Amino acid sequence: MKIIIGTANFLKNYGLNNYKVKKKELQNILNFCKKEKFIFFDCAEEYKNLTLLKKCLSKKNKIFYKIKTHTSEFKNIQIKNIYCLMIHNISKHSIKKIKEDYFNVKKLIENKPNIRVGISIYDIKDLNLIKKSKISFDYIQIPINIFNNTFNAKNTKSLRKMGTKFVARSIFLQGVLLQKKPNKNLPNNLRKKILKLNSFVSKQKISNIEFCLGFIKRQKWISKIIFGIDKHEQLKELVINFRSRKKTAYNYNFFTNEKKTYDPRYWN
Repeated sequence: MKIIIGTANFLKNYGLNNYKVKKKELQNILNFCKKEKFIFFDCAEEYKNLTLLKKCLSKKNKIFYKIKTHTSEFKNIQIKNIYCLMIHNISKHSIKKIKEDYFNVKKLIENKPNIRVGISIYDIKDLNLIKKSKISFDYIQIPINIFNNTFNAKNTKSLRKMGTKFVARSIFLQGVLLQKKPNKNLPNNLRKKILKLNSFVSKQKISNIEFCLGFIKRQKWISKIIFGIDKHEQLKELVINFRSRKKTAYNYNFFTNEKKTYDPRYWN
């Protein structure tokens, strides 16, 4: 299991708190990552920060790059750090469209045989469409955290047998799982669950980061994890917890089927 750094907030405001990483913190983060050969980056056309990364990363840092296939300018990008070209999201939710997007991406990298092909999805219906399409993506990004187990070892097994690797994102749910005082703009049920979570980790004498990350580390079917970060010190803490061999299996169940609780698209 390897680390991928989310970069959506590197050059623009992003997430529930509409936060952008400060310039000094960003430089510290990038300097730290240069020394860590296992760290990847998650980037996208709409983030508009690929030029920054191109200047700052070492050759050993690799990039997952998300595109919208009908608007992509990827063919004009000259950067050797691209590791996987990702379809940003399934559009129109049809098998026909999945195949169309997949082969459009394959065409973009036809002269770049070392670049993998991936897709980022949100819903289980997207996963089922991919299964029916018989397309074997190299990577699929999925949301998973202590509130959301929509995707799991069982329903991803057939694709993993075909060689697809899964990348976990939203493991801190845009940071709300780390909040000591839940944001007042969050749905009431989510705020209540966060308070229960905080009470639980306090009794266990562990941090929210340690608990949330421990859950993900136990999902052996996951290949890589995406972290969104705000500060250099936060990244260092995440790396320390990621490398820790401490067992964090506790008797709990915070899972919910309520999309308004676990899916940020339903919070407004």
